[in-house]
Amino acid sequence: MKSLLFVLFSLFIATSSFGDTLVSGEVQGEWTIEGSPYIAVGNPVLAADDTLIINAGVIVKFQSCARIQ
Repeated sequence: MKSLLFVLFSLFIATSSFGDTLVSGEVQGEWTIEGSPYIAVGNPVLAADDTLIINAGVIVKFQSCARIQ
């Protein structure tokens, strides 16, 4: 039963993220409206010496418990 729920959840995430920009690992640069919405999966990391610009109007969503470090 747990495996079936996992598969269904995975399919939901895969289909609901179609056209979205998934972000994980190291992030930097500029997030634009064209790439919006950005979906944080895992915990994206912004290094202390890097810059991340999130333009006005850009939507950023986080999966459960995800955060930018």
